Amino acid sequence: MPGVPREVIEHKLMVQPDAKPVKQRLRRFAPDRKQAIREELDKLLKAGFIREVLHPEWLANPVMVRKANGKWRMCVDFTDLNKACPKDHFPLPRIDQLVDSTVGCELLSFLDAYSGYHQISMAKEDEEKTAFITPFGVFCFVKMPFGLITAGNTFQRTVQGALSNQLGNNVEAYVDDIVVKTKTGDSLIDDLRETFDNLRRYRLMLNPEKCTFGVPSGKLLGFLVSGRGIEADLEKIKAIENMKSPTRLKEVQKLTGCMATLSRFVARMGKRGQPFFALLKKQDKFVWTQEAEEAFIALKRYLSNPPVLVAPQPNEELFLYIAATPYSVSTVIVVEREREIIMTSRKLRHYFQAHRVTVVSSFPLGEVVTNKDVVGRIAKWVVELSQFDVHFVPRTAIKSQVLADFIADWTMPDNKSDNQGDNETWTMAFNGALNSQGARAGFILTSPSGDQFKHAIHLNFRATNNTAEYEGLLAGIRAAATLEAKRLIVKGDSELVTNQVHKDYKCSNSELSKYLAEVRKLEKRFDGIEVRHVYRKDNVEPDDLARRVSRRESLEPGTFLDILMKPSVKEVSGEVSPNTPDISSEVTEAERAIADIETTDDWRIPLIKFISSEELPEDDPEAEKITRKAKIYCMVDNDLYKKVPNGVLLKCVSTDDGRHLLLDIHEGICGSHAAGRTLVGKAFRQGFFWPTALKDSCDMVQRCEACQFHSKHTKLPAQALQTIPLTWPFSCWGLDILGPFPRGQGGYRFLFVAIDKFTKWIEAIPTGEIKADNAIKFIKGIFCRYGLPHHIITDNGSQFISADFQDYCIGLGVKICFASVSHPQSNGQVERGNDIVLQGMKTRVYNRLMSHDKKWVEELPSVL
Repeated sequence: MPGVPREVIEHKLMVQPDAKPVKQRLRRFAPDRKQAIREELDKLLKAGFIREVLHPEWLANPVMVRKANGKWRMCVDFTDLNKACPKDHFPLPRIDQLVDSTVGCELLSFLDAYSGYHQISMAKEDEEKTAFITPFGVFCFVKMPFGLITAGNTFQRTVQGALSNQLGNNVEAYVDDIVVKTKTGDSLIDDLRETFDNLRRYRLMLNPEKCTFGVPSGKLLGFLVSGRGIEADLEKIKAIENMKSPTRLKEVQKLTGCMATLSRFVARMGKRGQPFFALLKKQDKFVWTQEAEEAFIALKRYLSNPPVLVAPQPNEELFLYIAATPYSVSTVIVVEREREIIMTSRKLRHYFQAHRVTVVSSFPLGEVVTNKDVVGRIAKWVVELSQFDVHFVPRTAIKSQVLADFIADWTMPDNKSDNQGDNETWTMAFNGALNSQGARAGFILTSPSGDQFKHAIHLNFRATNNTAEYEGLLAGIRAAATLEAKRLIVKGDSELVTNQVHKDYKCSNSELSKYLAEVRKLEKRFDGIEVRHVYRKDNVEPDDLARRVSRRESLEPGTFLDILMKPSVKEVSGEVSPNTPDISSEVTEAERAIADIETTDDWRIPLIKFISSEELPEDDPEAEKITRKAKIYCMVDNDLYKKVPNGVLLKCVSTDDGRHLLLDIHEGICGSHAAGRTLVGKAFRQGFFWPTALKDSCDMVQRCEACQFHSKHTKLPAQALQTIPLTWPFSCWGLDILGPFPRGQGGYRFLFVAIDKFTKWIEAIPTGEIKADNAIKFIKGIFCRYGLPHHIITDNGSQFISADFQDYCIGLGVKICFASVSHPQSNGQVERGNDIVLQGMKTRVYNRLMSHDKKWVEELPSVL
């Protein structure tokens, strides 16, 4: 068989150089397996896939595996060779995306490569590394065998090269499994002709016995795909249905493995399999529990009618439902077409990137994500989600029977009738307080069965201590009404609030009267409600809950956190839940906020419309842009504010107002004609923001006559800093002059100092005059003793920049580098050497009784 030409591709083993070859000993085989090995060797030799080899460095053993038809298949154990080879990082296609792409096609054609891997040649130098030993001799592969760690990546690279102009359009390929997608039956022949022509260019052969052409459905990578959707493989379902109750740990492991292959089709897989996963934990004796048996029966019943999955259409909106239990998290992506659940999946990223996703949940996930005070892991999640078009809406009703599986576990049991719960009493304890860290509230609602619902509230508006108490009271009563409690006992440590509700105290405060009126409206929803005053020591839990909120401490698992930007009595008028907004009031607020903006093209208008009433422009790109931008903005009292990372809110102003603000900062009473970036910083620090602030400030500075008249003009461009690598001793020297000193013996008054940048070795000689000739004499002595360096770094002294000094160095191939003017730090090592020499001479000539300053020349050798 010819196979793919070597010049197109060949398989290379990048064996690590330090890897030690391993030679395995010949294993013993039973007669039937031995005969199967002989027959397989004859086939491979006849086809030219293997050849005999002498004295190989690597040796592996064949492994016989029984096929489904009862015959034997010969494989080679390349474990040792694979350990010595690095992985090939060429990516394989994602199976779920590949399968999704076939949905909706009228006809499908399934192609299978003939002896797929054997169509690619091994590199000549790597053939003997694939050697294996048999009872009939030692052989090695000429063609790429199965079992090598990078064989699949090499074949995938080959197929993608051959079908590069078709992949993603009318062909999908996963290693040697190729599927041709035909949207309409008329184009089947054209699609197949194009595919065959591309495969023929690479000489890739197909196995006609395993190919199927123009069928409406078929198996692909463990799934049954068709125009109707994606279905589970019936053989995998039968494997579980025919399975008996496990009696050993290995049988449980087999069961969980079968469940994993069907996880895409099983809702709440984590909860359904939890009894099985619990048995996998270490225990002294295996016991198949009654809970596991019930879960096993329920799983078989569920798999008797598995769902049909279909990929979403382009630009179709998806709904994400989430349910969490103490030991598992379940998600389902739903597209509602004709009241069917179309598609579920656990791996959601590629769906989020291509579609608008609406998260339907009864929990305040949207408020958590948009909260400006988030920190830690939640802040990281907010950043991750910001790249997707995600919206959050509350769950209003259960859409289908399948979604009933996603109701939280603490829902009331079904075996209780409605009449039984009517006379049962619920208990709610609340608390609220104001301190230096802000206002907060909280309540704990306890059901008749003892289940607790904890809710903490952060009041992000100006509130009093009594206002916080009322907020906690109202939130608890609303939660009890939502859960259809009929009798409620309320406990609180605020004597004022409890007595006002009891009508023992008269409410004269207009603000508190609104809260009291709201309590009166909510009382009508109960058959009986009793408010009791308790001492603070008996109300510890709600108080601790509110205290944790004010300090921004971590809350206990299962505790809900809500943030109120304004009093709940203004946003709720007799409604049960504060999460249900008054639409008319919202529209009024939005219109009022927009009416305050006079300019029709103001950049704030689209953001205000979206935040206040979720109104978006008709243009899809512009709408997506507004949606992404709105995540960092919020509305406070009809004004638009931007949220910044440090938690400060910047008031958004129009472009015209921003320019007037910059003009006042630039040349107002306290203006100092600052530069552009400084102006923007001052404007932002004053609490204002508009998107073109930097451009506006730079334009203003460029148009300011005073700034232009007195600005500094750089006539020459600044020279880039130079970094000289220190790679070898005495390859780079720093030169400098030290002095003047008192005239010493020989008339010397100065020192030439040099330091090797690598070894820090110091050389110094005295001189009477600072001249180029003396400098040349000094460095000539260094060159004779230590060799010619690559660089010399000096200051800009006249003796160093003279033509004689430079000609001498350049003639010897030594490059002179000059330190920055008036910046001795750029030649810092020689300056440090100067300090060491000077300090040494001072201490050597020091004498309190008589002066020895002129002896510094004699003491210089001792100092060095």
